[in-house]
Amino acid sequence: MKKSILNLGKTLNKIEQKLINGGKYNCFTNDDCDFGCCNTANFCQTIGSPNSGGLPCKP
Repeated sequence: MKKSILNLGKTLNKIEQKLINGGKYNCFTNDDCDFGCCNTANFCQTIGSPNSGGLPCKP
């Protein structure tokens, strides 16, 4: 069982590891987001989402 779990996917290099951000999508303007808006923490958020943290959207 342990071997099959360890063989899932590929090993990420240092650059690829730094790109992972917990599933959040980085943005700089609202146009960078496929959904919702770009908040002040530079992450796309769905408007009215309970997990948005209450951060305001960028104008």
